[in-house]
Amino acid sequence: MCHLKDIQHHMNFRFFTLLIGLMLCGIFGFAQQVLLEQDATFDTIAPTRGPNRANFSHFYISYGVPISDVHTGAEILTGKSFDFDFGYRYKRKISNFYALGFEIYYKVQDFNMKQDSGKIVPDTILHDKERLRFNNLGVGLYNRFNFGKRGDLVGNFLDIGVYGSWTYRLAHITKDELPNGNKVRTHTRGLNYYEPINYGVIVRLGFNRYVFYGAYRLSDLFEQSYNYPELPFISAGIQIGMH
Repeated sequence: MCHLKDIQHHMNFRFFTLLIGLMLCGIFGFAQQVLLEQDATFDTIAPTRGPNRANFSHFYISYGVPISDVHTGAEILTGKSFDFDFGYRYKRKISNFYALGFEIYYKVQDFNMKQDSGKIVPDTILHDKERLRFNNLGVGLYNRFNFGKRGDLVGNFLDIGVYGSWTYRLAHITKDELPNGNKVRTHTRGLNYYEPINYGVIVRLGFNRYVFYGAYRLSDLFEQSYNYPELPFISAGIQIGMH
């Protein structure tokens, strides 16, 4: 009899152990399944960078033309003169309607001088072709006013800002054909009759990556002691954002 009871107790213990094991496996298996489901479904970090988020930056290029406000002695060929910019722009979103930003850029201003008897900039010598090329590094600050629907895009906007730039080099470029058919080209640097710092205001109307702009220079390009008539103060053109 004792032997049968021992067998029965042993079987009951094994059954009880198996039951406990199955229950523990079920509990841990269920808990593990919930944890995996939560990790795969939820992301608690909201993105802060993007076209319509708190921070956004991009490169851009622009091409424009000076609008000739005629100054006798410094007249230009408008269709053959240009501005070219390559820059980096940052925007900080303040609200859905308003943002602040800055930009840094490299700019080339190329003025093709009209050749006539009244020319005095940079001298009275007439050439077949003559250019004044200003190379600049600049920075700008702007206010942005958004309008219309955007989603996660830059969208439509109006920028009003100011800029300042440093002219680190001015080149005087001429081309002439001699009576014997030979061609002469000069490229003169190290000139000192220009103002190294200039500044102005700018207005931009943007439609996502395409931007139309107008700029008005408030400073003179030439050093006052030379008494040169000024080159055009106004320029306008188009920018393309690389985003």
